[in-house]
Amino acid sequence: MERRITGRDLYQAGLTPGEWFGRAVDAANLVLDSGGTFEAAVDAARGVTPTLPLRRKPEFEIHANIRAENDIEQANIDRVMDSMHKLVRTPVVKAAAIMPDACLAGHPGTIPVGGVVVSEGIHPGMHSADVCCSMAISVMPGVSPKELLDAVQSVTHFGRGGRPNVIPPSAAVLESFRNNSFLSGAVELAVTHHATQGDGNHFAYVGTIKSTGETALVTHHGSRAPGAFLYHAGMEVADRFRDKLSPQTMKCNGWIPADTAEGEAYWDALQIVRVWTKENHFKIHDLAARRVGGRVADRFWNEHNFVFRRSDGLFYHGKGATPAFEGWASDATDLTLVPLNMAQPILITRGTNAANGLGFSPHGAGRNLSRMRIMEMHGDRSFKEIYEEETAGLDARFYSGAPDISELPSAYKNAAAVKAQIAEFGLAEVVEEIMPYGSLMAGEVPTPELLDKFGIEREVPVLHYGHSFEEGVDTGSSVVTDRERLAYGSGECHLFSVAMHRQTGWEMLAVLAGTSPSEGGDEDGMSLAHCYAVEGDLLWDVNGVRRWDDVMSELDGLFGDDFELVQCPDEVALDELVGLEGADAAAINAAGSVVERVLEAYHSPVPGTGR
Repeated sequence: MERRITGRDLYQAGLTPGEWFGRAVDAANLVLDSGGTFEAAVDAARGVTPTLPLRRKPEFEIHANIRAENDIEQANIDRVMDSMHKLVRTPVVKAAAIMPDACLAGHPGTIPVGGVVVSEGIHPGMHSADVCCSMAISVMPGVSPKELLDAVQSVTHFGRGGRPNVIPPSAAVLESFRNNSFLSGAVELAVTHHATQGDGNHFAYVGTIKSTGETALVTHHGSRAPGAFLYHAGMEVADRFRDKLSPQTMKCNGWIPADTAEGEAYWDALQIVRVWTKENHFKIHDLAARRVGGRVADRFWNEHNFVFRRSDGLFYHGKGATPAFEGWASDATDLTLVPLNMAQPILITRGTNAANGLGFSPHGAGRNLSRMRIMEMHGDRSFKEIYEEETAGLDARFYSGAPDISELPSAYKNAAAVKAQIAEFGLAEVVEEIMPYGSLMAGEVPTPELLDKFGIEREVPVLHYGHSFEEGVDTGSSVVTDRERLAYGSGECHLFSVAMHRQTGWEMLAVLAGTSPSEGGDEDGMSLAHCYAVEGDLLWDVNGVRRWDDVMSELDGLFGDDFELVQCPDEVALDELVGLEGADAAAINAAGSVVERVLEAYHSPVPGTGR
């Protein structure tokens, strides 16, 4: 009779029984089937990694640094704690806490906003797609708050996708992207999304330091598309490990073992994305400072959506939680930023490394209700009434053209209560405040219906044909790929303009600057920074069509006085300026196919635009 290995054989060989025994028996018998010895078969069984089951119940207390002040808040806390109780059944999780701003961020079992989880592994799902969402401040004494908010509005970019004029990160960061297995496919995204802020609750906030009156710029955003790229790649790897190590673990809580090659590469990728995000913040700050001629007297930053490794060798995941322990990063100061809402001061805090907070403090005010429930809460009140009441005395702006009701102060928890609970639970010390002047957020796509609700007078729209519209709603679908946006937004922008000129007969506008990457150049040492096609008072490039004044304001913010405009009525004039000898027919035809797509998208009927 053919010999078969059983679970008893493995037990007698010294292996500990468990759910993994079935796979171990199968592996051993495969060796026997192929003619191997009994000893070799047992060795094969030893090579099968035992799976880790979910804990039957939590093995430690979840530190709840939060107190309800009404039934709505209690219901929120109940939902958050239910989610955390499911999460901490994950076998490698060692501790957990929630902050005063805790609220749900997904289905039960997902780490909530305001959640802290300590683990033996790295869990991509516990930092989520908004990797390294963070705060940054630059103090600019003597600068008018209004002028600074004007400046940042002219140089930053909110919304989906990359910015109209590419502002790349440092060469060192791009090289790091290229050399990391998780990020090498995101190099283009790292370029096109740099100096952008995204949407949702991200913002640029201008105010004054309470004790000194100095003007300060504070920005809030994450790592944009590069971070999301890393998150999705990390989730795929974590799920492969989950399937092998702990199939019962929820997909959202899968982990990458830190002692594997994948774990080391992912940890390195997180640090690279962190540097990219820091550069992103301060590039916007520096452009705004240059625009107003301001001096940056002080600056610092902190992430609040990240993973930290402490001296105990464990990984501390903060999902909307601010690090409050000493030395949380090599560039950390002892100060962090905690925003509340646009009408309230931003808190400058010093961490206390509270054991009940696992070394963290809140990242903001948080929400008790979903965005949809927030809209329902206002009942029959008009959007205009809500907006005017909640932004009274503030210079509140929305980049896309229409306010987002779900980002107004009433959408967030009571700021005073959050601040009081920071003190009550000893999570941080408030050492300073930044008093609000105004803020800039992404806002909503200004459809005619939405503009009517706010009583906003319709103007000729600034359309970005990278997005399509259905019934006046921006669907986010793009007719321009990221690769095309990168190519024709920088080094080959003149080819796009030539192709546009050939199809429309419009003149071209060359922007020459002394500080831009060379694309040919004139005898005065200035080089081509960008090129547009000109339709009356509108300027076209691969990102969209915008008003002349808006483009000029942006260029002024980017280059100051160090740029020139040259109108080119035809290709001969542009050739004399920058040289088109390297632009063969195939290259211009390729640009022409992109132009055909964007012209078709732009001239398709868009409700309420008149175009």
